[in-house]
Amino acid sequence: MTTNTLGFDIRNRLFFIVLSIFVMISCGNNVIYESQVDFEKGWHKDTSAIFNVFIDDTVKITDFLLTFKHTDNYPYRNLWLFVSVDEPENNTHLKDTLELYMAHTRGEWFGKKKGKNYYVTTYYKHAVKTAYRGNYKFEFRHGMRIDIIDDIKGIEFKIVSR
Repeated sequence: MTTNTLGFDIRNRLFFIVLSIFVMISCGNNVIYESQVDFEKGWHKDTSAIFNVFIDDTVKITDFLLTFKHTDNYPYRNLWLFVSVDEPENNTHLKDTLELYMAHTRGEWFGKKKGKNYYVTTYYKHAVKTAYRGNYKFEFRHGMRIDIIDDIKGIEFKIVSR
């Protein structure tokens, strides 16, 4: 039997190589859709972040994720959102209201800090199958009690398969 200096035989080395390749392939990019909207001068209450998505696969289980980019000066620990979804069949129009927490009660921000901004990612929908194949329209507006939120700099919408 052929061995290397560490005592592994060739079959063990080949097994680890094949296993490594399999792990890299299976842990690949599962992103189905990803897009972002930036707010140069803050997010006005009448400005919608709109994401038009063509969904082809109604069998896959997916997660819908939202990422918010905000500065350290964001004055609240939460963010209210009005969500509207247009589905392709039967002109279905769904509406929802969400409250997202951006910081702990003790004032520490959730998410990751990059430069001067924080990025907070949360589930909009978790482990769902879409009902219909076709074009979906996802629309997000802030529902805070002020007209413009200066410190929200952007929103990203992502759909990933599980």
